[in-house]
Amino acid sequence: MQALATLEESFRSAATGRVPWGEPLTALTEMLGAKMGQIALVDRDGNLLLNVFTRHALDASDDYMAWRGYDPAMNPRSRAIVNGPAMRCIVDEEFIDAQQIARSPIYQGLFRPHDVPHCGLVRLSGSPTGGMGGLSMLWPSSAGPADEKKRRILETLAPTLAASLTLATHLEGSKTSSLLGTVEMLVGPAILLGPDRGVIGVSAAAEALLRGATHLTMRGGRLTAIVAQCEAALGAAFRQATGGSTPGAPIKLVVVASGRDRPPLVLELHRLPERDFEGPMNARILLTVRTARADLPTSTADALRKAFDMTAAEAAVAELLGMGHDIAAIAERRGVGVETIRTQLKSIFHKTGTHRQAELVLALAPYR
Repeated sequence: MQALATLEESFRSAATGRVPWGEPLTALTEMLGAKMGQIALVDRDGNLLLNVFTRHALDASDDYMAWRGYDPAMNPRSRAIVNGPAMRCIVDEEFIDAQQIARSPIYQGLFRPHDVPHCGLVRLSGSPTGGMGGLSMLWPSSAGPADEKKRRILETLAPTLAASLTLATHLEGSKTSSLLGTVEMLVGPAILLGPDRGVIGVSAAAEALLRGATHLTMRGGRLTAIVAQCEAALGAAFRQATGGSTPGAPIKLVVVASGRDRPPLVLELHRLPERDFEGPMNARILLTVRTARADLPTSTADALRKAFDMTAAEAAVAELLGMGHDIAAIAERRGVGVETIRTQLKSIFHKTGTHRQAELVLALAPYR
């Protein structure tokens, strides 16, 4: 009982940031003889606000994210937590049989390679996000399924852990609101993004921008550009920002066009320090909308240069193509040979991801 009391106090300390969440989670894992443990918290839109694995499961956590293990549609264990009774420990045998396990991609592609065929899962109630929290313990094949004693220990700790997550989320929410308000005052509308571009927090102006859905919107809790070509560019910038850039360093400007004949927006994505991953909100990227800058696009050619990294000559050619001029007319107008225009056109096709002039005209339409 003393060990459980110590764990409860450690989880309360994690809620206020005095110790990392991984510390009590690792202690619990070792107490139960499990191979790894996980605490996860998702909001009502399915955004992963908190995702803590024990320290010796870091490789598995990367694979877990790649498999979208937090998505109930992909992972029967996540689905079991969502649909299961609150505060009660359930095991694999209660929601999946041997034949289903044999046919399950995530059981065969993730759980089996990592040797975690047995689990104990607890749905944690009381999430202030309108979402759901979960505690998972995973055992190797050599340990066998969780026995009654291990299940009772998890159920005993569940109320304390649920309350700790509620407290941590309230505290982090307050800090997030303050951060976004400050950034908006200094720079412009601001959005916090988690894994897979899930929207975790927005400033007041950013909320109005998303509600207007002129350039950006939310679909399934995920930040999405209205124009398809801009969506691809935004996705590439997000992957670049989360894939190894220096925390806090600005990523190159991303131009997002409007689907309603309005001037484009210029976005910057900043990777947040990894220590922020330890707490609720799980924010990875701070996205800012630069609304008052000298380097905002002032013409179609300027917008094309920023959006597709074109040279000035390429942007001028692309603009004329979009206006309906053919190659010969463009060459005459620019005072160069037809072959020069053809060479520039090949580069334009490559940078815009198009292959024919008709496709190119459609791709450039939002920037005119």
